[in-house]
Amino acid sequence: MTWIPNALSAESRKRLVFDFAKEHFVAAGMVVDIAIHGPGAGSDLNDHGHFMLPMREIGPDGFGLKNRDWNQNEVLDGWKAAWEAACNTALENEGSKVRVDRRSIKSRRKAAEDAAKKATDPIEKKRHLIEATRLDYIPRPHLPQTLYRAMIDKRPIPDKWADRVQAWQEAKKSKQEAHERAEAMQEALDREIEAQNVPADPHGAYNAILEPLREHMVTDTTRKITHAAIFAHDPIYDIAPILTEHFPEIKDPTDVRQVRTALGNSFTKREAVFDAIEMNDELAPGYEQLSMAIERLPKEIDPATPWANFERTLKQSFRDSRIVQTILTAVDRLASLIQSEKIAKSMADLNRTDPPPQTETKRPDVSPPEPSQSPPSSGLNM
Repeated sequence: MTWIPNALSAESRKRLVFDFAKEHFVAAGMVVDIAIHGPGAGSDLNDHGHFMLPMREIGPDGFGLKNRDWNQNEVLDGWKAAWEAACNTALENEGSKVRVDRRSIKSRRKAAEDAAKKATDPIEKKRHLIEATRLDYIPRPHLPQTLYRAMIDKRPIPDKWADRVQAWQEAKKSKQEAHERAEAMQEALDREIEAQNVPADPHGAYNAILEPLREHMVTDTTRKITHAAIFAHDPIYDIAPILTEHFPEIKDPTDVRQVRTALGNSFTKREAVFDAIEMNDELAPGYEQLSMAIERLPKEIDPATPWANFERTLKQSFRDSRIVQTILTAVDRLASLIQSEKIAKSMADLNRTDPPPQTETKRPDVSPPEPSQSPPSSGLNM
């Protein structure tokens, strides 16, 4: 008996079985009798098929001698691997995300745990842990067909089978609980990814930088503060030492907000910074050129304007690449800072309201084999 993915349509399941039989059995000189069965009582997932294969080869004169090679474990393993590949190809062609994996539950769980240990990306690590959690359950023990039917039909169970039925029911519950834990972890991860999916907003950063220049009565001091905050991003001239010398509270000179706030809070220190820039023969010309360029900038950009279009206009308006790079660097830096702060806030809010589910569970020492009445994990059971 071999399990057929129920994610496939009825026609695809039939085509999968017959094409596989032709390619791997008939082509080898075998006669194959095929039976395709739908799910029975107790499960709506157990679509399966039967390949009945005589051991005698078929030739021009009919049945020949028995081919013992067909009973070799290597041949059976090859068929199992081929069935796994055929199922996954059919699922992919039908657009399904379901995949068949013939490895044991224990092997698949260990592979997921090992992948989680090796993962360096936090999101990837959590995805592997979710898979390991989904597989962290007790495999259902095999039940004889008559006992399984009696249990499904809710007929009285002889006392001698009570322990086996209880073990089967506990294993079924264990799988459901593992699935629920994994789903809870997946939902938490989805919310985490959504919380981190905050796009950078260069329009908002640009408008924030030039906001002081949009005031009705802009003072020279406001202009100079804004110019200095942007000048701190100049690729050639470095005024960070001057800023931090007079304003130790500026921890990040590339943060326009920190520079603007510090310069606005102290007249004496601010004037000392301006004097240091204006009296420096190297810094003063660069600062003056940038200041004149900033005054020519539009003081606000419509968020609907494609940012690439604005960058192109900026480069056409100012032939000096240093001016363009300074302005764009200031905008990019502030946009990145705001983006990071929003992500941090979203994550903090998420952690306060949605504590992550537990990922570790207590697993029994013994894992009995899978039942033959339900879909086997191998995908092929010949």
